[in-house]
Amino acid sequence: MQAPNVNMNCRRVIFELALVALMLSACRDSPAPTSPDDAPSTPMLSAVDVAYCNGLAPIWLAFQDGDGVWTRAQPQVADRYTTFHQDFAANRGAIATAANFASGLTAVSIMYGAPSELAVVGDTISRQCGAAPQTLLGSVAGLDSDEVAIVSAGYPFRGEIVAAAEGRTFQLGELSAGPQEILATRGAFGRGGFALASIILRRLPALPDSATIPVLDFGSPEVFQPAVRSLTLLDIRAEGAAASTRLRTAHGEHSVGLFPNAVTAATRPYFAIPAERLEPGDLQILTASTVPSANVSRSATVYFRTPTDQMLAFGPSPSVPVLSVASSAPTLRFRARLAPQAEYDRFTSINYQQGQNTVVALGMTAAYARLIGGEYDLVVPDLSSVQGFDPRWAMHTGAQVLWRTGRIGGTLGLGPSAVPVEGTTRLTASDAGFLNP
Repeated sequence: MQAPNVNMNCRRVIFELALVALMLSACRDSPAPTSPDDAPSTPMLSAVDVAYCNGLAPIWLAFQDGDGVWTRAQPQVADRYTTFHQDFAANRGAIATAANFASGLTAVSIMYGAPSELAVVGDTISRQCGAAPQTLLGSVAGLDSDEVAIVSAGYPFRGEIVAAAEGRTFQLGELSAGPQEILATRGAFGRGGFALASIILRRLPALPDSATIPVLDFGSPEVFQPAVRSLTLLDIRAEGAAASTRLRTAHGEHSVGLFPNAVTAATRPYFAIPAERLEPGDLQILTASTVPSANVSRSATVYFRTPTDQMLAFGPSPSVPVLSVASSAPTLRFRARLAPQAEYDRFTSINYQQGQNTVVALGMTAAYARLIGGEYDLVVPDLSSVQGFDPRWAMHTGAQVLWRTGRIGGTLGLGPSAVPVEGTTRLTASDAGFLNP
């Protein structure tokens, strides 16, 4: 079966409840006297603020405290941030968000977790909360006729491929104001992917919008050679795997070595930035991903600084979800039950896509799953009666639905603001299929 195309780009909470025993004396007709310690205590509230950079906040957001009713939260705008606040009495809760896109796509996302985990849904990465986005202009020299340069800057990744026969100029847009790192890699595409020959890593101060930077000349002393080391993959299987290396800096993420063609060899070379070219805080990211086989794909990632021979082990295939219809009215709601897997001990999700315009996504942290018995029991909630919920955001009977599960393990935290360190890892796996409700 062909894999469906599914769109979709802190403190620990303690819930204290005192149980007071009412003891009746067999020798008395009246209850025993009480002391102040016998009075029931008030549950400790956990305050959660989910913050976004202005312009990135969802158009609708609601919370659920434990198994209580869903309640819409109103945005609070201050300075560069939009914040949604909720006080939780239970030791678990949920958050739901909705977004409309210019293409007509609507997306509802629900996350179940401990209250302290729900804030990761927000997005306050400083490089996205700054001034208006900027553009940098430039050109490349020193390419042979069959070579290209991949030039990148910013976060999320902004890059262009510059070919020798196409004028050798580039434009990097949607960059945050402030200092930037520009990474340019020179090479040629072949059967094995991008054969990296040389690198320029330039660190720039803050420049005005549409500034033209000095030419990136691959014949200049600014050029250095990549480090080449060995990558060994465990449990690669017959489908093969592709690998890539990226550089994470204070102001962006960049493609270093790209091997888009999947191969079955367990050991292959990978490219990286030499350690002496890095600054404090820089990290390199090595990722390997298997080719989807029977709709299943897996990936493994490690963060490192010094290039060494690396070994990555893929996790097992994800467990197959048990899918059912929770309700067909007033909206179509599915239930997915997935067994826990030790390798994927951080997060489990399932996305549903109906037609080209409706996506509903659910996710649950391992902490929440443990609180409800250990199984990931993902039920699309009935949000139709929550203030401001648009019926167009929900699924309806009569049309095929594509589903895709996601499992996440490793030591990297959740959310766009997760900060990796040297040695941080991530394992992922996904499966996909069709439903005909």
